[in-house]
Amino acid sequence: MLRVKNILKYLILSCLSLFLCSCLRADMVPNESTTQMSQEVVKENLNEVSDKEVYSGNSKGNESFDDLTQNKQDYQKNSLNYDELEKRAYRGEFIELQSGDSYDMNMDGIKEQIEFNFIQNNMNYIEDCEIRIGSITATVPIANPTGQVYISCLTNYQSSLQILIDEYGPSNDDMTTILYFTNNSLIEIGKVGGLVGNLRSLGNGLFQSYERANTLQTWYHPRKFYILQATEFSTVDYPQIVYMPKELYAVGTNVKLLYDLPLLSSQYTSETTHTIKKGSLATIIASDDENWIYIKDSNSFNSGWVRIKDLDVIINGEEHYGQEVFDGLLIAD
Repeated sequence: MLRVKNILKYLILSCLSLFLCSCLRADMVPNESTTQMSQEVVKENLNEVSDKEVYSGNSKGNESFDDLTQNKQDYQKNSLNYDELEKRAYRGEFIELQSGDSYDMNMDGIKEQIEFNFIQNNMNYIEDCEIRIGSITATVPIANPTGQVYISCLTNYQSSLQILIDEYGPSNDDMTTILYFTNNSLIEIGKVGGLVGNLRSLGNGLFQSYERANTLQTWYHPRKFYILQATEFSTVDYPQIVYMPKELYAVGTNVKLLYDLPLLSSQYTSETTHTIKKGSLATIIASDDENWIYIKDSNSFNSGWVRIKDLDVIINGEEHYGQEVFDGLLIAD
């Protein structure tokens, strides 16, 4: 009886072993659906690699994912539509030019080729920038040019694009030269402070530059301007840069008084409210860069107005050179 049980046990184990082996073999043999799915995955991966290789230009198979992403961005940037760039320029954006680019400069439906080059002359840091738009040529002197030229529409009329040329200026006083294209002529209408990257559109044809001040010390402040179109009532027959009246600008210069300095209560009175004594510390808070500074005594809450004229400070009706009144002014150049 025991022997029969052992034989039955052996037979059952053998059958189980055969069944398990059959199952394993079935899993190892690919069926049609599995094969098709695998091929689709491989094809998708190959397409992804091909797409990345298009943007990388010359894939060697060892670029990182970040490299491929950057290459894709560079490819898209280089493929920008020039019609879209032109639209952006007419909306007041600053679009950098490459010599030989073509844009419709006066909305006549014809794209004009724009070429430019900088010509070294015999005046040290001055170079001549020669601009050609179609058959029209203009040459303007540029002080320490950056080599960058832009187009943009700086008017409310949006009837033409202007040329803007970056320059560092004779004393590192950044400037932008503006040329106006109209009536088949290219005219330099002036310079504004700051490089093109510092210009800001305020809307409705109003822009803000960043220029060097003219009073007391070396400092800089924003300045608003717009371009006035020539009309039959204009004194000149070409557009002009028009500056908005100056405002009160932040200064923030800490100084030491070398004179007793009386402070006026307002810009419209001669009434003195306080006198900052010689040797005291003070802060020049603001200025209109024309006639006034607003100054605060550092040792008290007293503050007031002081009249200025160019680089001079006016005390009791007498003009004194600013550096003889304040220690701490910055004079560059």
